[in-house]
Amino acid sequence: MPEGGGPFSPVELLGVLVEHEVDFILIGGLAATIHGSPYATVDVDIVLRRERSNLEHLAERAQAIDIGGVIVRVAALEDIMRSKEAANREKDRVVLTALRRLLERTGEKRPDVPSTPTP
Repeated sequence: MPEGGGPFSPVELLGVLVEHEVDFILIGGLAATIHGSPYATVDVDIVLRRERSNLEHLAERAQAIDIGGVIVRVAALEDIMRSKEAANREKDRVVLTALRRLLERTGEKRPDVPSTPTP
């Protein structure tokens, strides 16, 4: 649970961001869950649009998805996997196994997209 003691409410948080017209893309564990990952998460990871050149490929590949009545742009599964591979933490390596299987089941193909944007 968050420090404030309230329940984890990602839809409420995302709703506030959308209501205030914050341009963001949902990434990380919650985005992976939306794509079908069986792993639960207790946080919301987002990328704010700060420098268009650095985030352009991510924004172009994001999908608009309805989450509890809130339309949110969610990072592509392949991009979520790429970020977890780059982080290379034990918890990410564990989740990557399930995400790879999910990608195979859905028939999506991983495009050859550079992991770092070009200037």
